[in-house]
Amino acid sequence: MITTESSVDELNERLSKLEEDKCKVSTRNFRPNLSIEGTKPFDEDWWLDVKIGEAEFACFKPCTRCIMTTVDPDEGRFLKNMQPFRLLKSYRLSPPGKLRNLYEDAPVFGVNVIIKKEGRIHVGDKVFVRYKPSPF
Repeated sequence: MITTESSVDELNERLSKLEEDKCKVSTRNFRPNLSIEGTKPFDEDWWLDVKIGEAEFACFKPCTRCIMTTVDPDEGRFLKNMQPFRLLKSYRLSPPGKLRNLYEDAPVFGVNVIIKKEGRIHVGDKVFVRYKPSPF
């Protein structure tokens, strides 16, 4: 599973504007295998294939989220008022159609990938992405 730092930053910006539910999350709330820097927020919605170092991946579906995103990874306690899960449900649902029928009201954040070619990856490796014509 891959997330992007800019998506987490965008979510934190929205969380900071909430009146009563202000909190901050980190990439660790989403438990990705890889976190990518230097993209636009939610750029991963558009990814078809990803190459990092010697490894190649195919993006096969958006990652649906549950209340585990509300657990502070340092404290092991739930964050205030079910955030960021509640906020994600307000703007990160799959578009109407097949995916919405499948995922219903589970928000999406990040992308699930499968390995097409095994290889070494190093921190700081360039990331190459092939895009699809529409998100999800």
